[in-house]
Amino acid sequence: MSGSKSKPLPPQAVTELAKVASWLQSEEADFQYANNINICNNKEGLTTAANDLIKQFATEITPASSENRVTAIHFSNPAIVPVERGWTVYMIPVCVVGDTAVVEGRELNEGFYYHLEGNTQVSGDFFAVLMLSR
Repeated sequence: MSGSKSKPLPPQAVTELAKVASWLQSEEADFQYANNINICNNKEGLTTAANDLIKQFATEITPASSENRVTAIHFSNPAIVPVERGWTVYMIPVCVVGDTAVVEGRELNEGFYYHLEGNTQVSGDFFAVLMLSR
């Protein structure tokens, strides 16, 4: 495991978290299990719901220009977020449902984002938006 680094989200992005959290917790998000991870199946709806968050967050990073993807995951069991070689992955925790959530053995900080530098262990009950680029 290569770990992760966390940094505070830009203030404008933090203001968008509640809107995205509300949408992710609605039936419209249509989460479905795949490979033991609960993934948002409504990609078009996610793009619309998270558009302002992604725009504000994009000022913080420089995504690769060739291919970019956005997905959302509802973590409710310990899991490993896979990071494939050649991909840059940013995880934005949107809403912690349980008491605590953990990323790489450290308590997750709401209002922060995580640059995942390799397969990353997470646990707890939380929703996150992931930006992937290569």
